[in-house]
Amino acid sequence: MWRVSGCLFVSNLNRRNLDRARVTWKSFYILYSLLCASILFSFRIRQIWQGTHNVSDSKGALTSSLLAIMRNVIGLESLVAFIVMSVRSEAILRFLRKASAFEASMKVPACHRVQRQYPLPYACHALAFASMTLYTLGHFGWSLITAYSLMTTAQILHAFYAIAANALYMASDYGNKATARAACEVLVDYIRIQVDILEQKRESRLSLRDVEDVRANMATIESLKEEINAALNPCILLFCLRSFSVICIGGYMLARLSFSQGISVLILFYLLSTAFALIDLAYIRFFYNTIDPRSMCLSGGGFFAINAKTLMHVAEAVVTYTVIFMQTGDAIINTFQPLTNSTDQQKVGLVYH
Repeated sequence: MWRVSGCLFVSNLNRRNLDRARVTWKSFYILYSLLCASILFSFRIRQIWQGTHNVSDSKGALTSSLLAIMRNVIGLESLVAFIVMSVRSEAILRFLRKASAFEASMKVPACHRVQRQYPLPYACHALAFASMTLYTLGHFGWSLITAYSLMTTAQILHAFYAIAANALYMASDYGNKATARAACEVLVDYIRIQVDILEQKRESRLSLRDVEDVRANMATIESLKEEINAALNPCILLFCLRSFSVICIGGYMLARLSFSQGISVLILFYLLSTAFALIDLAYIRFFYNTIDPRSMCLSGGGFFAINAKTLMHVAEAVVTYTVIFMQTGDAIINTFQPLTNSTDQQKVGLVYH
């Protein structure tokens, strides 16, 4: 997905042998990357400006402000993630090569596949992607079908431009989550292999050599975790910030809309996808606790660790701020208009115009 989004300059990744994989800047791919960047950046910057501008023009100060914050955070995260992945392609390739060498040293079969214990985050993101695609096509595609003869050339181009920008965003957003989650799944699978080794040799009494091999492998796994964490630090930090704003504000908007609008389904799936993705990043820590008490969790730029304690604090903050939003909304219910017409529905959109 990072390749499709135009922000991963590693070629030949589809081959089993990573010896031919290279970080290439002088290629036709950079033209494709510049095209993707221009579409995504212009759409995001325009959306950030529009969301901020609507706050001063709207009577619903609280609702408009929250929507502007959420849209700006989402836009900032997508822009920074694109830039980070573009300049850290070498770090991603280095992690892949070290992981491949580690698998070779453990003699992992080439056909070995990582066990996906929790497919729910993938399912939620698939639903969010489907709902986003259908909503975008319905919003802009229906206008093209019903009012094509009345639309100007600029409006027609804008409709296709918005559809392409939303597709790019969903691809890059999925790549952001999938890269971190796939790395965690691989590391957890490596740990599981070490547990299996200990279980198999427990009956025949472990030798010092066996214990030392497992200890060395665990140290290598931890270094691999540090490698991928260093590469994705800014992405993880902004993803956690985006998750907090989406869960809080998305929950508030669901309560405000009461599933009376079609956009409610989109908000629900996007909220669930974000929440499960955040919880899933702590998966590696939960499994590592059964083996070694040392820290084995991802971190957001060194500011915090993604573990059970952090998730509890996030859950408490989400509940607190959602209640505050609801109470504040009830207190100023007469100062803003209900979201009933199409113009108001457009302001609620997560990533579309």
